[in-house]
This record gives sequence, C-alpha cells and structure tokens, in this order.
Amino acid sequence: MLLELLSTGLSAVFVPINIVMGIIGTFLGLILGALPGIGPPLSVALLLPLIFGMDPVTGTILMIGVFNGSVYGGSISAILINTPGEPGNVATCFDGYPMARQGRAGEAMGASVVSSVLGGLITSAFFIFLLVPIAKLSLKFGPSQMFLIIVLALGTVSRLATGSMLKGIISSGIGILLGLVGYDLMSGTSRFTFGYIYLKGGLDLVVALIGWFAITELLFLVQMKGTTVSPAALKARSVFKGGKEVFKHLRLVGESSLIGSFLGALPGIGVALANLVAYGNAKSSSKHPERFGTGIIEGVIAPESANNAVTGCSLIPTLALGIPGGATLAVILGGLMILGVTPGPRLVNEDPRLIGSIMVSLILVNLILLVIGFGLVSVYQLITRVRTGYLIPVILAICYFGAYITRHYVADIFFMIVLGFLAYGMRKAQYSIPCMVLGFVLAKMLEENFHKSLLISDKGYFIFIEWPSNILIILIGVAVYLLPVFSRGIREMRLKRYSGDAS
Repeated sequence: MLLELLSTGLSAVFVPINIVMGIIGTFLGLILGALPGIGPPLSVALLLPLIFGMDPVTGTILMIGVFNGSVYGGSISAILINTPGEPGNVATCFDGYPMARQGRAGEAMGASVVSSVLGGLITSAFFIFLLVPIAKLSLKFGPSQMFLIIVLALGTVSRLATGSMLKGIISSGIGILLGLVGYDLMSGTSRFTFGYIYLKGGLDLVVALIGWFAITELLFLVQMKGTTVSPAALKARSVFKGGKEVFKHLRLVGESSLIGSFLGALPGIGVALANLVAYGNAKSSSKHPERFGTGIIEGVIAPESANNAVTGCSLIPTLALGIPGGATLAVILGGLMILGVTPGPRLVNEDPRLIGSIMVSLILVNLILLVIGFGLVSVYQLITRVRTGYLIPVILAICYFGAYITRHYVADIFFMIVLGFLAYGMRKAQYSIPCMVLGFVLAKMLEENFHKSLLISDKGYFIFIEWPSNILIILIGVAVYLLPVFSRGIREMRLKRYSGDAS
C-alpha cells in the first residue's frame, strides 16, 4: 500500500502548478517566518484566502510549503538580531546570535538551513512509514502521562541554565507564574491580574518573546555605540562552511530530529517545546556544556533540527485523528476543510491521492528550502552590515508591529516593553531567560493536564504512578538526570587513570 501511495503522490505532485506552489509557499513562509510576531500560524492563515477553489493537492502543498518555510524563517531573525520569529526558534538565539556577534553569522545561517532540511527529511520519513502506528500511540497518552512528560521537560531546566541550577529553577518559576496569569481553568476566576481587565486573558506568548529577546537586545545594542550586528561580512563561503559543519554532527542531528518528531506527534506539544528540549539534550550530552550560550555551532544545529522535525510528524494526529498537532496545524486543518477534505481515520483509504501527495511534498518543500536558504545569502549579508544606529529603530518598529498584530491590543506593546526590562535585569543578574521561556510555554499545559488527571481519577494523586507508562516516564526522567552524572564521573576516572599511567 505504501508504494501505491508514493506512486500516486509522485504523479500528483510533479506537475508544474504544484511545483510552483511549493516554491511560492516555501519562499513566502521563509519571509513571513523571519518577521517577529508573524510565525507559522499567522503565515498559513494569511494564505487561506488564496486556496479557495484550488485542487486539494495544490492547496495542501502551498500550506505545507508556508508551514515548513516559516518554521525555518524564524532562525534568520533569531541569529541576526536575537529576535526569534516564533517560539520554535527561541533556542536558536542562545548560540546563533553570539556567533553573529563573533562574525560567524554565515556559519550559523548555513548550519541552520542544513539542519532544518535534514530534520525535515527525517520527519518526512517518519510520516511516510509511521503514520498509522504513531497516530495510535499518541491517542493513548492520557492527561497523567502528558503531565509527567511536561514535568520531565521542566526538569531539564537546570541544564538549560548557564549559571547556577538554583537560578535556573527560579527563572522557570517566574515563567510559570507569568504563564498562569489570567483565568483559572477550574474556577473560572481571574488570578494575578491586579485588577487589570487586560490581564484576564493572560499574557500573549508572542508579546512575551518579543519583550524578552528583542527589547532586551535593543537595550544591549544601545550600549554598542554605532557598531554593526556582525563585525565581519557574511560571505557565501562561510555559509557553506557552516552547512558542511552539520555533517560532522550527524548524531546530534539524529537525536534532535527524533525529539522533534516524537513531540510533534503528540497533540498540543509541538515546535515551541521541541527546540528547547533538543537544546537541553545537546547541552547535557556535550563534552563541553560550559561553551553552550557562547556561540557554539551545536547550539544551532540541535534546535533547528528539532523544530523542522516537528512539521511532518505533527501532521500525523491532524490527518489520521482530526486532532491538530498545534496552532499551525489547527489552521491547516481549517484549510483542508476549505478544500473539501475531512481529516480522520478513514482519510488514508478515502483519499490516497492526497495522502501520497503530502508524503512526496514534505520531501519536495525541504529540498526547495535548501536551495532558497542558500540562495538568499546576499540578503542576509545586507542585514548583518547595517549599523546599530539604523538597525535599532527598524527592530523597534518590527517589535511594535509584531506585538500589536497578534491581538490588536495597544496594551500588548506596553507589556512587551515591561517584560523586556524584566528580562534585561535578569540577564544582568545572570538568571536564565531560556528557563523562564520554558516555564511560560508549559504553564497552562501543566495545569490543564494536572486537573484533568485528578478529575478522572478515583485514587487521587496515585493516578500519576498507576500505569506502567507513567512509571516508564518517571524512570526516563531519573535517567536523564543520573546518566550525565555517571558519564562525567567515568570520564574523570579515566582521565585520572590516564594521567596516573602517564606519570
């Protein structure tokens, strides 16, 4: 059946109109994704009016191209101006921007595009071979399992912190508190709003990210007195050098892609978490974790492999179950309905032409992304050579636009600035901004799955250790903490033994 699907997909995709739509979608997604505040959900939503009356295959290819391009596009602003285009590129800032400041923006951009393409191709293979099995697996995850997975993700927060573990935990706690601002899920009453009606809806994620990264970076740019973002020109040779460097870290690409693929297959988790978890895994398993955050290429490879690896597997619950794998997939689900497609368990049998086309188009748009990513080197160079005196007002205008366009609240601009000053003070005091972001992103999901678990339980808190899958997740969490400790101990013993033998 798989060969039949691929054969049908090849004949449907490789016609001129569909290839052109793949190119247009990827290019537009890349440009829109690079603008802070736009991101994949809005990028796809802006294209929905264009798909009315299209053939389902053509319209789907356009949406997949925009989705894939916008996820990568966020790395452009993350690396060049320390402003993630969307939550899936937050971790790219940690080492991508320091590389740009060191004159290695080209290497970071090259590593980003190759990592993204490899991650996209790996998740395409997962989509092709594991569509039905992973869909069934993700359906079996209940709220107690989801709660433990989120706790496990938060448990890696100490490894994301560049300073002390205590400061990392405090930072994540601040992020959780900010993420819980608004309505209580159980009682419906407002909390942490201090009487402000605006805060009853909670703080917007895009507004928070722009404040924590872009506004904070603007405050540091003001101190740079007329320098450029990158002290060296961004040359095509350096971009290809960064791309080649990725192939020296294929194991890291594989691990990060597996993380992104697994989290992408779980409804509601998605790209916002995958890049942070992959970054934490890369840091904890590295032989030189202290260099993360200073401009190390592995810090770009890991999150960029993971976030694009989400795209293919996030389509699995969307197509096979009719459950969106995230905000962007909810928009794509609406687009499919506009095209007359009804996602669900019977879609594979009812519309094999569409399923086969999606399998093939996932590979196609990643190859298109590789070409376009390297083809825009001259545009990247113009951005890196702009002096900060001109760059600051442009970034500030983009920040205002990005903060306002998401919900059309003027108050969002005010809170963007307030959160920016908060993050500026935390960075000065060496508290971890990544830890705060992770806590903020996971706060509502943590609370929701905790309450759902207790509501369906007749054993109270014992529900979290009731099932074998729960015990397995807990054991994985323990292993995540203990294995790096044991591995470091073994390395130290070997070094001592080696030094003793040498003497």
